[in-house]
Amino acid sequence: MHSILWFLSSTITVREEARVRRYLPIVIALFVASLAWLGFASYARYVENSWDGTMPDGMDFIGTWQIESRTTDGQELSGDNLKKVRDFGFDSFVTLNLDATAELNLYGNVFTGGWLAEDETHATIHTDEVEKLMRLEAGKLVLGDEDDFFVFVPSTPEAYQEYLRRAEEMKHAQEIGTDLAELLDIGDYQGANPEEESDVPAEPEEEPTEAPKEEPNEQGIYPMDLTVADDALVLIKITGRGEDNLGCSGYYLTIRNKSDKPFTVTRAIDTFTVDGKSTTPVLSENLEPGQSVDVFMWWDITEVRDIEQLVKVEGVIEVDEINGFEAYGTYDFVVS
Repeated sequence: MHSILWFLSSTITVREEARVRRYLPIVIALFVASLAWLGFASYARYVENSWDGTMPDGMDFIGTWQIESRTTDGQELSGDNLKKVRDFGFDSFVTLNLDATAELNLYGNVFTGGWLAEDETHATIHTDEVEKLMRLEAGKLVLGDEDDFFVFVPSTPEAYQEYLRRAEEMKHAQEIGTDLAELLDIGDYQGANPEEESDVPAEPEEEPTEAPKEEPNEQGIYPMDLTVADDALVLIKITGRGEDNLGCSGYYLTIRNKSDKPFTVTRAIDTFTVDGKSTTPVLSENLEPGQSVDVFMWWDITEVRDIEQLVKVEGVIEVDEINGFEAYGTYDFVVS
């Protein structure tokens, strides 16, 4: 302040100095306001130059989304079937951030990358492995094309973190061999009610002819040798049936990728039945070209109580684009 007055007093008369003193607060205020404006303008230019151009279009995409349904080959996974998948710790989320970064978690397969809005209702998500269209319809996020797509509904970051925590707990429980009924908090499994007593005397049953009993091997597996698929794409053989350490019943499979591209082998949605009843086995295996694996395709004990109930099994095995949406091939799975 004194230096400013000294500078002014050295160049003006005493009479003019009094006038300057009167207007000095106004001059200082204008000076400070100018500095503030210059600072704000510089900050605004910095923000503008560091922004990637995805906004303001697509503001409604921003947030956390959770899967509501999945449709492929005209088959939809939703409702109770989707809940069963969630009960085993498998879920799907999409996180789209304001800074145009994105995270896609499809049943535990996590992809990070970015997203770009084309307009208010159309956008693209892109990672190293996945690049798919997205659109907003009636407040929901649709990921994929018309024939093969996921539908997501608004969720919260807290719900996503809870899913990650629960999935980790499920994985740990399976590693230490926790009983599946306890894991799913379903209590003791209750079998079918005994048949009601009837006053009508039952007719004597004919003595059945005993068939030779199958014998399990040293690992408790009943050996089998049944080919499900064998072509230029894939070899799938059923090598046995049995139960895992959680008491789940299923089939042991040998799978070989005979092609020159990676793929995922899974069961087609809503195609499997056991003894005429709709069921959902668990199978999802990624294979690189030339790779062979031995896997176990299994059923929840609430659907197949034990190995003796695993009869008249029919369904479809699907070979898909790895971490993608295209189906390379489908194969009938039939075991009498």
